[in-house]
Amino acid sequence: METLGSHGQNGTGKETGIGMEWTIHPAAERPGRATVLAVVMLTASILAAQAAASPAFGLVALLFLAISLRAFFLPRRFALDATGACESGPLTARQRIAWSDVRTVRASRFGVHLSPRLNDSRLLPDRGLFLRTRTDGGQGDDPGRRVAVEAFVSAHTEATAGLHAPAEVNAS
Repeated sequence: METLGSHGQNGTGKETGIGMEWTIHPAAERPGRATVLAVVMLTASILAAQAAASPAFGLVALLFLAISLRAFFLPRRFALDATGACESGPLTARQRIAWSDVRTVRASRFGVHLSPRLNDSRLLPDRGLFLRTRTDGGQGDDPGRRVAVEAFVSAHTEATAGLHAPAEVNAS
């Protein structure tokens, strides 16, 4: 799956028969939060520069914060096809998992997690792929997207145990 646009997708995040593709861009969908986060990042980098008495240190701090928050500020593209699921985006390595490798599927209010492990452990690094389907009520949220992703995953893998009981996460 080299080009995400070659899977029967018209860019709207809907299934077209061959596959499914959508883009999640939290900063664009939540401009108020993006502005507040940018101000916090800038303030933290200015404080770091003053504490270290070095403008270069402040720039390094700002760069570090920007890279660590790239999933919020930069768009991520997700694609599903007959062979597996894929996530890609700027400044990140393309991640892909084949349907034959999926052992556990867990739904949450923000998306669907595909894991190659039968039992997840907090002590082991995550080797799965989280298919984010919403951004906490942003302007671009599509309430039916998770349902469509769950149906697509169910049709392509036998590991559907966690699909119909999404784990709700407390917003506090």
